[in-house]
Amino acid sequence: MATQEFTPSGMEPALGGHAPVRQPYSGMEPQLGGAHRVPGLRDMLGSPLANERLEAVRLLAGIRHPTAIDALIEALENSDLRVQRRAAEVLAVLGDRRAVPHLIPLLVRGDWMLRSSVIWALGLLGDWRTVPALLDMVNSRDPRLRLVAADALGTIGHHSAIPGLERLLADRGSDVRHAAVRALGHIGHPDAAAALAPALSDPDRWVRYTAAQTLAARPDPRVVPALIKALDDPYLLVRTEALRALQAIATPEARAAVSEWEARTRSAKQGEPGGGEVAAT
Repeated sequence: MATQEFTPSGMEPALGGHAPVRQPYSGMEPQLGGAHRVPGLRDMLGSPLANERLEAVRLLAGIRHPTAIDALIEALENSDLRVQRRAAEVLAVLGDRRAVPHLIPLLVRGDWMLRSSVIWALGLLGDWRTVPALLDMVNSRDPRLRLVAADALGTIGHHSAIPGLERLLADRGSDVRHAAVRALGHIGHPDAAAALAPALSDPDRWVRYTAAQTLAARPDPRVVPALIKALDDPYLLVRTEALRALQAIATPEARAAVSEWEARTRSAKQGEPGGGEVAAT
């Protein structure tokens, strides 16, 4: 069963479904001389009114000063899960890695939406040392967390994530498997491309297509047998990308497979009504 795609608050998925693209919060523009406001905004984080607590996070996001970052890190421990989520997202957008050790404990606290925001934030911050913690999320019982963790690992792009992402290629959820394929496609290590071979026979055509498309862009001789099988895929786009990948690999085995496929294709066209005339033009 397909799982729900998670998008942290204020964010929209990028084209191709990879890491979300941040839509800036209103008020995140730098506020010159705003450091003097930080103490008051810290107090505002403890307001009994939820909208005031969230407003404090928004205003702190626009103050480019270390004390504002410190206040946002403190907001990760706020009793309001919405404030924690918003603070995590803002810290990720601001790109301050001092937040990393404060974010990791939140992976096992709160609801799935908080955990998803934290996973996304860790991915955007891009610290490869967070890979082990994110791999724990790959093993989560919640498919929504597995999906976001796969995307985060792809954003970081460290080769140590390959085994965990490879296991996700057998996940029950097609959207989780698709996320794993996308993530492997963003990891530059050669083993990431080789790990995509099983995805070429996935039950979901979009998983197969994305795997074939990735291999066409990053050809690897180790996947030639799987690509040859993909030439008979029922989905045209998969066949097209598999052909491109084999043409790019250009080993003797790959070239022979391409020649055989082209010969079969010509023969099939000639066998169609009017096929001979088309082939002769």
